[in-house]
Amino acid sequence: MQIHQGLPKKHSDAAVEMLLEAFADEFMPILRDEEKARLLLKRVINRNYMLYAEEEGKLLGIMGLQCT
Repeated sequence: MQIHQGLPKKHSDAAVEMLLEAFADEFMPILRDEEKARLLLKRVINRNYMLYAEEEGKLLGIMGLQCT
């Protein structure tokens, strides 16, 4: 397993699915539609602030960081 900074575009869809699964209880009462939630997440995540773990090219997990 390797940990990297800056999520590559090739992992964006898998990262969105991980976020949606993790935060469905928060998103779904407001958005009421999984496809809307996916589109929103794709638009707002900043891949530059993400750490990700992968193994043999497969995304294992993500973590978002933002420092000010």
